[in-house]
Amino acid sequence: MTIEKSLPNMVMVCVDGVENGDIYGRYFHRYKKEETFFPDSATLVIEMERFYDIIGYPQAAMRTRNFIEREREKVPAKEHMTVIYDSQTLMQFRGKMATFLVGVTSRQNASWQGDVVWMEQKIRKHFCSDMDLMVFVDEAVKKIGM
Repeated sequence: MTIEKSLPNMVMVCVDGVENGDIYGRYFHRYKKEETFFPDSATLVIEMERFYDIIGYPQAAMRTRNFIEREREKVPAKEHMTVIYDSQTLMQFRGKMATFLVGVTSRQNASWQGDVVWMEQKIRKHFCSDMDLMVFVDEAVKKIGM
C-alpha cells in the first residue's frame, strides 16, 4: 500500500497539529537531512512546488507567471543533488497527528497529479490536483480530531 519507491520526489508529510482550522507540521524528502517546517497548508504546497522545481521532477507543464521582476534563484541541477535518505528510511518519519506519503507523478494544468497514502490507516488515494490532495489530508485530520 505504498507509492512507487523509485520516485525521486517522494515527500513524507508529517502533520503535527491543527491551528485555526489549518494543519501544520514538517515534511521530509530524500535530498535533505533536516526537516522542513510548514505553518499551514498553503506554505506546504508552495514549498513542495519549489522542491519539485529544484529537482526538476516531475517537470512542470506550465511556468508560474510573475508580475514582479526578480532575480532568478540559482537552482542546483538534479544530478548534483545527493540522495541522503533511501525510501525505507524516509518512510520511518511520523507526524504527531497523521503522516502522508505523497508521490506526484505529473504537473499538468498548473496543478499536481499523483498518489497519496495515509500511512496510519493504510488508505491510498489518487489525486488530480494539489487542492484534491489537501482536501484528502484535511478530511483525514478531521477524522482523527473527532
